[in-house]
Formats: sequence, structure tokens, C-alpha cells
Amino acid sequence: MNLDNKTYTLPKRIRKFRDFLFAAPASNHILHTLIVPIVLWEVIFRKREKPHSHARYIQQMLGHMAVYMFYYTFYTEGIWLYPIFKVTYGTKYFFTLHLALAVLFFFYYYAQ
Repeated sequence: MNLDNKTYTLPKRIRKFRDFLFAAPASNHILHTLIVPIVLWEVIFRKREKPHSHARYIQQMLGHMAVYMFYYTFYTEGIWLYPIFKVTYGTKYFFTLHLALAVLFFFYYYAQ
């Protein structure tokens, strides 16, 4: 698996559309970096109440991710939403990738 291949992270047709919308090469970086201070401000200063149980939210999120986004699209359209799943499908890395995504989900969920 070649992780340096840009088509795995951003297919050519999307890259053309992005280049059409944002003329400057730095626009993509600016667009994704500008939000960081705003999000940090909200995380630090906004009061949040901790829910009594996280089970319902986690079940909904994992259910939506696993059933609809990945598998339903693959079985109805025959394509994966992300090319990395096409590359790993049928290998031992497919399960490992999904497991890593689930672990990251729990990490970021409780990091809020």
C-alpha cells in the first residue's frame, strides 16, 4: 500500500473542484487552520454539562458510521467512500483500519 499516493486522500476530480473554488494554493491550508483558534476558544471557555450516560450517543455514532456510511454505500453502489477502504478491502488491514477508527472515535469523544 502506497500511503504517499495523493489519490487516496484527495481524488483528482475533487482536487480539480477544489482548485476551481480556491485559486491560491495556500487557501486550503488557511481554510483548515483558521478554525483552530475558534474551536480551542469554545472548548476552553464554554460551559458544558456532562451527560449521565454516554452509551446512547456512542451507539448512535458507531451505528451510523458502520452501517450507513461505509457498508450501505458499498453494497448499493459498489464503491467505498474513501479509496483507502478499497485498497484494504479483503486484507487483514481492513479490520485493523476500522478498529483504529473506532479507537480514535472514543479518544476524541472523551477528549471533548
